[in-house]
Amino acid sequence: MRYPLLATQLYGQPLLLDPEKAAVIESVFRAYAGGKLPDVSGEAAPVPMAAAYASPRFADKPYVVTDAGVAVIPVIGTLVHRGSQMDAMSGLASYTLLESQIDAAAADPDVRGILLEIDSRGGQADGAFALGEKIRAVAKPTRASVNETALSGGYLIAAAADSITVTPTGRVGSIGVIVLHRDQSAANTKAGVSYTAIYAGAKKNDGTPHAPLTGSALADTQEMVFALRDHFVDYIAAMRGMDAQDVSETEAGVFSGKSAVNIGLVDAVMSFNDSLAEFEAQVSKPAGFTNGGSRQLPKGVMTMSKEEAQAAATLSAEQLTAQAAKETLEARGAGATEMQARIRDIQTCEQAKGREQLASHLAFSTSMGVEEAKGILAAAPQAGASTAANPLAAGMAAVTNPNVGADAAVQAADPQAAGNLWERSNQKLHRVK
Repeated sequence: MRYPLLATQLYGQPLLLDPEKAAVIESVFRAYAGGKLPDVSGEAAPVPMAAAYASPRFADKPYVVTDAGVAVIPVIGTLVHRGSQMDAMSGLASYTLLESQIDAAAADPDVRGILLEIDSRGGQADGAFALGEKIRAVAKPTRASVNETALSGGYLIAAAADSITVTPTGRVGSIGVIVLHRDQSAANTKAGVSYTAIYAGAKKNDGTPHAPLTGSALADTQEMVFALRDHFVDYIAAMRGMDAQDVSETEAGVFSGKSAVNIGLVDAVMSFNDSLAEFEAQVSKPAGFTNGGSRQLPKGVMTMSKEEAQAAATLSAEQLTAQAAKETLEARGAGATEMQARIRDIQTCEQAKGREQLASHLAFSTSMGVEEAKGILAAAPQAGASTAANPLAAGMAAVTNPNVGADAAVQAADPQAAGNLWERSNQKLHRVK
């Protein structure tokens, strides 16, 4: 582990980190500074639960993909802005690596949805919000399964998903910011070491570890913390559809189970296995079937088992037929309204005066639009103004069409037939529901 480099990312920097975790990390650095390097040789890298669900068909991918097409991306450990594949071995997860995995899964044709398995108490603020925006922009369904902890920066990432579930013993929240300042001036004095900083700019040496943090340096740091915390609150409010005041009033508290659901921080309480099974059922729904335009779960505690989740997928497919029937009826109703308006507009337009039979024919026996019908009516002679035996032929003569005209096999208009046509058309209209 790169202790000197990581120390620069821990001290004097704004962190979206649970205070308990910060204390643990800080104790490791103090041990390192005292020459007592922790022995981590026997520690294994954290193993995501999703590894058990990996499909052999997708073994070549940089993330787990289940048989149902769900990509599972682990967000486990302390979060840092930049890192490498080796960071996972040290209990670190980097935003840049997570971004690359999100991009790959979003573009992967084998992936139907993305599930984030989260067990993190947070980390650096740098890069966290950009990753959150990246997740929210994914067009495919996304879910965060908190297994077992999503605090501070960890919760920031979870909130970007379309829905969040948490295990019954899991914890979420800690929506706040912390800065750790290391004052080693007393240790320097004890060691007989003194440091002299030569600088330009009144604030250039603010935050130095070789002096206490006081005066304007302390005030500026506090102001930065407040500003970032406000941004964090607004971000969570926007991602979760909550009121910013409600988010702020959590006061960086930590919540679990029903409390987290009631506040609105998560959508449901369920195990990781059940959450994955339900999400697989969701992304496996037939194309075109939606739940009203929202991919989020209804707010409330869910305890759906894997078997129930699989049954839910079948039920959703059966509901598709009922949904299609409903949409068909609605379309018919809308179509009937449009047809009535078209008939009325043709029959009552100025051009229909004196040409009522032709107007009725155009309204009921053709699919012609209102404006086109007006043009034909305007070109046709009014009743009594022409010796033409067939007013329809006279009107159609104004339209260039080699297959329609006075020479076609069309007999003279029959007033009785026109009346029958009117009656039949009205009957058809009133049968439409």
